[in-house]
Amino acid sequence: KYDYILIADTDNWDSLIICSNLPYISTNHYSCPIVKAREEDVNRDGYNDVLHFSTNVLSEDVTVHGITLLLFFDYKLTSYCRVQMEVMAVVQHNSPLAGAGLIVSADLSLVQRQPLNPRHTHTQYNISAVQSTVPFSLPQLLSQYSFRNVSARLMN
Repeated sequence: KYDYILIADTDNWDSLIICSNLPYISTNHYSCPIVKAREEDVNRDGYNDVLHFSTNVLSEDVTVHGITLLLFFDYKLTSYCRVQMEVMAVVQHNSPLAGAGLIVSADLSLVQRQPLNPRHTHTQYNISAVQSTVPFSLPQLLSQYSFRNVSARLMN
């Protein structure tokens, strides 16, 4: 699963650049013409270890000063406790200087607030974090995600 939402902050407050592969997010279709995503199984254990994600933000009359990237993954845990859910990784970077690129290297780590019962399969969060029936709101999405009992976070 390679769902993403990219929000680029520009020097013009009226022109956010929004790119996404979710059909119900209103985007600037020509601002991110090429998106590449591929997974890699580095240690050849049958599980993907690395995600390579890249895109270019094209805009002739504005400069980019900040990026918010939301990546959505299907997460499945079968040892100790059975968990299947959609998780969201958030990358945010802002700078007073215009940027030409951003490289992020991190681990996607499981975060749980309360212990999970190992006798049950936990699928209560196996739904899309962004619903097509609700208007998209980044602050609301981040707030709701932060209150989940089980989530994932980029670390390192």
